Amino acid sequence: MLKRGFEIEISADGKPIKREEKVVDLASLMKLADIDRGAKIFKKCATCHTAGKGEAAKIGPNLFGIVGRARATTSFTYSDAMKAKGGAWDQESINQFITKPKDFVPGTKMAFPGLKKPQDRADVILFLEKQK
Repeated sequence: MLKRGFEIEISADGKPIKREEKVVDLASLMKLADIDRGAKIFKKCATCHTAGKGEAAKIGPNLFGIVGRARATTSFTYSDAMKAKGGAWDQESINQFITKPKDFVPGTKMAFPGLKKPQDRADVILFLEKQK
């Protein structure tokens, strides 16, 4: 017999048990990434960002050469939270940031809620990597 819905596990104290979220294998998704899809998806980002060499920043910084670049290092007024984050942008950190920016950098000025689909994120990352 077919049952609708889903099962919620309850602990001994009566609280729901949270299941582990499925881990996204970014390397596998990058093998399937498509630069044309990435360019199309990037149009959502283009409201606030540019990605071409020498283009001026908009509400957000220009993302040309972002992959491998140290965070908060272009001529843009970054939030204190982004400056404090430190490190460099790589595929994984970009993936985490564009999944949900405020989770990756609490206090970021970026209001974008994120890209939910893992393959969309991989496509955008490939698009950004090729902007060199």
